[in-house]
Amino acid sequence: MSCEERRQSPRSLLHKHIRFRTGLQVVPGVRLIELSTTGCRLLAECCFVQVDQRVIIKPEGFEEMTGFARWVKGDQIGVRFERPLHPSIFAHMIERFSRSGAHTGFAGTDLTHPAPINANQGRVACYVRSVA
Repeated sequence: MSCEERRQSPRSLLHKHIRFRTGLQVVPGVRLIELSTTGCRLLAECCFVQVDQRVIIKPEGFEEMTGFARWVKGDQIGVRFERPLHPSIFAHMIERFSRSGAHTGFAGTDLTHPAPINANQGRVACYVRSVA
C-alpha cells in the first residue's frame, strides 16, 4: 500500500513560514510545506523534535494547532493534528497562502522533493532523536 493510499485526506503543497514550538521551546526557521485536514509536513532548519512529541504550530492569521510528531526524517517532520481541521478552515488556509505566494517553492525547486537543509547551505544542521 502506497503512502497516498494510506492517507486519510489529500494534501496540498505549500511554502509558508510558521511559528513552531515544542512545549516552551520556540523553534525558529520552520516552514509548512504540506497540509491536509489531518496533519502537515514541516521543514525545519534546526530542531530537537522526538517522535510522538507534542508540537504546536501557528500559521500567520490562524489559531494555534496542536499535534504530535509522527515521524522525523532529516530536516522534515510529519505532524498529525490532535483535532482535524474543519474543511472550510483548510480551504481558507490554502487559498490565503496561495495568494501570499506560498506556492512559489524554494527558489524554483520542486516542492515534492525539497532540498535538505544542511550546514553547507549556511544553515545549522538539524539533530533529531527518535524515542525507541
